[in-house]
Amino acid sequence: MCGPFSASNWGHEGSQQDGVMEKRAGWGVEYPEDIRNGEWEYALFRPAGSRNEQANIKARFQCHKPKSAQDFVFTFAQLVSAPK
Repeated sequence: MCGPFSASNWGHEGSQQDGVMEKRAGWGVEYPEDIRNGEWEYALFRPAGSRNEQANIKARFQCHKPKSAQDFVFTFAQLVSAPK
């Protein structure tokens, strides 16, 4: 079963890449505590679907770190209040 999932275009302008974040149990333990975002993982994908292993995902961790009280998600309030 997949955990929470989000997709957005956070590649460089004109890069034609899509950023994805997903949460699963046990993820994130390999990252240092100063950037770790709970059990979230980030990735950048090229248009053909291959993962860009050279992507700067550290920037994603740093961006989301201030939202730790909201499970590292900027739209947490909207997700909680969304109709089920």
